[in-house]
Amino acid sequence: MCDAYVGAATGAFKCVSFKDGKITNANTIADLIPKETEITAMCFGDIEQSEVIACQANHQIKLYNSITNLYSDLFTVEGCEGKIIGLSMLSADKIITAAKTGQLQIWTPEGKLLSSDDWNAGNDILAFDKKPSSSTIIATAGKENLLKIWDIEITGTSHIRIYDPRTQRKPVHEYKFMDTPITALSLCNRENHIIASNTTGDMGLFDLRGGVQLLLKFRGFAGAVRSIAAHPTEPFVISVGIDRHIRLHNMDTKKLVKKTPTRFF
Repeated sequence: MCDAYVGAATGAFKCVSFKDGKITNANTIADLIPKETEITAMCFGDIEQSEVIACQANHQIKLYNSITNLYSDLFTVEGCEGKIIGLSMLSADKIITAAKTGQLQIWTPEGKLLSSDDWNAGNDILAFDKKPSSSTIIATAGKENLLKIWDIEITGTSHIRIYDPRTQRKPVHEYKFMDTPITALSLCNRENHIIASNTTGDMGLFDLRGGVQLLLKFRGFAGAVRSIAAHPTEPFVISVGIDRHIRLHNMDTKKLVKKTPTRFF
């Protein structure tokens, strides 16, 4: 068993044993073409860390199995420009890739694209990571590209959907909120109610009983709302938007209680 794995600029996939002081190559060096086979991103492929997923400069996704010592092809990332700088397993059947050009894509291990074609985090992405304790939260950042936290469970559309896990996968209720993608959701102090926001700065309180009904809209926003956190027992909700202001609203009165620039923190 190796202690560490290294992906080289030449494309060599190296297994490191600190105990024995040995470094071995899992692939054939003579077959490598650095401009194409450079390893640009790696991640473990399972919880046991017996598998490693690697991505090459030519967008070929490779799989290394430490039990069989085999280094094999999985699939090729299509519809993507630039080097893939980030790679992570979301679950046993989902792999996410992040390109330097900002393109984010979710794939099956067989190479089927599961995400939309227009998902982009902005140009010059230099860093990508997944929250270790979550299969849905990822982060991206880059050159003149602010840190962004993404929840991949959000639809990317303007629809709020209610599902019954005991039945089929189709939503039992659906509501269209404006015409722009929903960016954040939060439970609140009212049972069977949620707060949702979108990319144009609309934030509303919704009643989920018997369907989805918009009860009220909060005002005072300038641009997309990125995150919402409502108090579980009190009628207050905090939100943060791209204008870098933290806002505190009272859900009972709809009033903006406080607005604070984040530069003060």
